[in-house]
Amino acid sequence: MKFGQELSHKAIPEWINGYVNYSLLKKKVKAIAKAFPWQELNLHPSILLNPETSQAQRVAATLQPRTDPNSPTGFTINTLEDSERRCQEINNSVQEAQFIAALNKELEKVNRFFQQQIEVAHKVRRKLDLQLLGFYADHAPPEQAQVALTIIRDRLEREQQTAATELLQSRSNLVGDRENRLRRRVGREESDLHQDTKLLADAYEEFYRLLDLLISFQELNRLAFVKILKKHDKITGLTLSSSFMATVDQAPFRQVNMQIMLRHVEQEYTQCLAYGNRSRAMEALRVPIDPFTPFDFQMFRLGAWLTVFLFSVIVLVVAMLASKLHFPEPTAHFTMFRGLLYPTLMTALIAIDVYIWKKHHINYLLIFGLDHRSYTNHIDMMERAGVLAALWSLTLFLYVFQDEAPTVPSPYLPVTLMGVMLLYLLLPGSTRPHKATRWALNTAWRMVAAPFYHVRFEDFWLADQFNSIIIFVMDVEFMICYLSLGQFEQDGEALCRSSASGLRPTIAALPAWWRFAQCWRRYYDTGKKHHLVNAGKYFSTLVVVTFSSLTSVANGDGQKLGTDTAVTAFFTCWIGAALVNTCYSLYWDLVKDWGLFSKEEGVKHRFLRKQLLYPVRVYYLAIVLDAVLRLGWTLSVSVGFFGNFFGEGLVALLAFTEMCRRFMWNCFRLENEHLNNCGEFRATRKVELPFELIEEDEDLVENSPVAKVCFEDTGTSVALHRTESAPTPAGRLMRKLTKR
Repeated sequence: MKFGQELSHKAIPEWINGYVNYSLLKKKVKAIAKAFPWQELNLHPSILLNPETSQAQRVAATLQPRTDPNSPTGFTINTLEDSERRCQEINNSVQEAQFIAALNKELEKVNRFFQQQIEVAHKVRRKLDLQLLGFYADHAPPEQAQVALTIIRDRLEREQQTAATELLQSRSNLVGDRENRLRRRVGREESDLHQDTKLLADAYEEFYRLLDLLISFQELNRLAFVKILKKHDKITGLTLSSSFMATVDQAPFRQVNMQIMLRHVEQEYTQCLAYGNRSRAMEALRVPIDPFTPFDFQMFRLGAWLTVFLFSVIVLVVAMLASKLHFPEPTAHFTMFRGLLYPTLMTALIAIDVYIWKKHHINYLLIFGLDHRSYTNHIDMMERAGVLAALWSLTLFLYVFQDEAPTVPSPYLPVTLMGVMLLYLLLPGSTRPHKATRWALNTAWRMVAAPFYHVRFEDFWLADQFNSIIIFVMDVEFMICYLSLGQFEQDGEALCRSSASGLRPTIAALPAWWRFAQCWRRYYDTGKKHHLVNAGKYFSTLVVVTFSSLTSVANGDGQKLGTDTAVTAFFTCWIGAALVNTCYSLYWDLVKDWGLFSKEEGVKHRFLRKQLLYPVRVYYLAIVLDAVLRLGWTLSVSVGFFGNFFGEGLVALLAFTEMCRRFMWNCFRLENEHLNNCGEFRATRKVELPFELIEEDEDLVENSPVAKVCFEDTGTSVALHRTESAPTPAGRLMRKLTKR
C-alpha cells in the first residue's frame, strides 16, 4: 500500500483537515521532477559495445545522446559535475522554493491544529479533576477525601516538572485551599456511588482514547514528513531531510510528551476507579486492535448459515411447484412468516451499511455513541442475519412438510420461531458483546419513552428504522391476535385484520408518534424551530394512518367507494395526505437529512454539496430512487391494514422496497452527520458526568448535594452539583416526571 493511501486509511476522519496534505506535497515533488528530468543510464555492454546498435535503440535504452569525440560510442554518461550542476539548479529553482514553502505551511497547519486539540485535552483534564474531587467529597468520609487531593497534587507537580506546555504549568494552582471545602460529606445511597463510578469511568476511558488519538496524530504526521522528504531527496539529489526533520522534531506538536499524560490517567483510573487492579484498568482503557487471522472462522460460519438458508428455499420452491401441497390457512401463515423475515433482511442491509461506512472512513461508532472497545462490526451483523435466515427457512420447511411430521403443531411454529429469534438477539455471545447489547436495549427504551429523555442521534435513527419496518410490527400484532383466538378459521383472520377496534391503526402510528415526540423534545431542549418543522412531517404520517383507517372501516361496513359519501371523502383525504406526506418527506430526506441541494460556495456538482465521500453518479441515482420509493413507503403505512384494495403479496413487495430505501437513506444520513462532525473536529464521544459546574450566584436545585471548590489563582468560586440527567433505567422515569 502506498503511503498516501495508508495516511488516508489511518488518519482520524474527523481530523483529516489537520493532517499533512501529502498529495499536495507529492505534486510539488513531481513538478520538480518534471522540470529537471533525471534518467538512469543503461550501461550494459550489449548496448554500449555493440557497434550495430542504432542511435534510436540507444535512446530507447534511456542513454542520453551527447556528442563526445573522445567517447568510443559517441555517448557520454553523467559525470559528478553534471549531478552537482543539476542539484544547484534545483536548489535555486522556483519549484524547490514552492515545495519548501508548502512544507512550512503544512508544518504550521499541523502545529496549529495540535495546539487546538491539546487545549481541548487540558480542558477535559481539568473537568475530570473537578469531577474526581466532587466524587470523593460526595461519597468519601472526611479523612479519606484527602486521597483525591493528594493524587491530583502529586500529578500536577510531576507535570509541572516536565514543562511540556504553559497550560500544564498553570494548572499547578488548581488545588488551592480545597482541603477545608471538601471535608463536608454528603450522604448518598449505594446505587448512586455505583452509578457515579460508572459515569466517571466512562469519562476517563473516553479521555484516554483522546490522548491515544493525539499520539497517533503526532506519529502519523511525523511519518508523513519523513516519507515526503525521502522522496524529495531521492528525486532531486539534495539533502533536505536532515535539516527540515530537525525543525519538525522541535515543532510544538512534537514537544508535548503525551505518554506522561497517558500514564497519569492510567494511575488515577487504577487507584480511584478500578479498585487498585491495574490489569482491569488497562483492559477497560485500551482500545483493542483487531488481530489478523489467516482463516476467518466467522466467515465460514456465515457461509454455512447462508447455505442452509438457500438450500431450504430451493427445496421449498421445487416442492411447491412439483406438487399441490395443502397448506392450512395459507394467507394467515404467509403473513406471520413474512413478518418474521423482515428483521433478518433489515439486519443484513444494516450490515452492508456498516461495511460502506467503514470503507469510506465514516466514523459510525462515534455517531452512534458506541464504545470502540466493544461493538459489533459488519461481519458480526451479517453472521447474525445468516443465523436468523437459516432459522426462518428451517421453520418454514417444517410448516410446508408438516404432513411428514404430524406431531408438530404448525399454527404455533411462527411463535416458536419469534421466541428463538428474540433469545438469540438479546442474549450476549461471542458476536454480541455485553456493552453492545446494553446499548441496543438502552436505545430502544429511550426511543419508546421519547418525551422524557434527551434525544440522541441513535435514538431517532432507531425510530426511523421502525418507521420503515412498520409492516413487521403489524404482522407481529396479527400473529398474536390470530393465535390468541384459538380458532384458526377465516372469521378469525378477518377479525384480526380489521381496523374497527382501533388497535391496528394505533400500532401502525407508534413509530411516527415516537419520532413526533422526539422532535418536540429536541425543540424543548435546543429551541431550534426546524425540529418543529420536522415534527410536521411525522404529523402528516399520523394523518395518513388516520384517514386510511377510516376508509378501511367504512369500506368494511359495506360502503362502496364512489357511491357512498363517507368512504369517498375518507379515501380522497387519504390520497391527499399521502401525496403531501410524500413531498414533505422527500424534501426532508434530500435537503435536511442528506444535505444535498446545498447553497454554499464551491459546489462543483449541481444539486449536490461541496464535500462528497461517494462517487458523484451515486448521488443522482439516489435522488431518483428516493423519490420513487417514497411513494411506496406512504402506501405501505396504509396497506398493512387496508387489504380490501391491496393483496398481501403487494404489501410484502412494498415493505421490501421501503427497507431498500432505508438502506440507501442510512448511507447518506451517516455521511452527512460525519461531515458535520469533521467540521467540528469532534473525534470522541460526549460522555455524561456525575456533576456539572454552575456559577455561585445561580440558584441551586433545592436539597441537591453540593461540593464547593475555590480556585486560588483567580479567587472565583464555583459549585459542583449532581446533574439532573441520568442513564435510562425505567425505575427513574417517575422521579424525572415529579421533578418537572
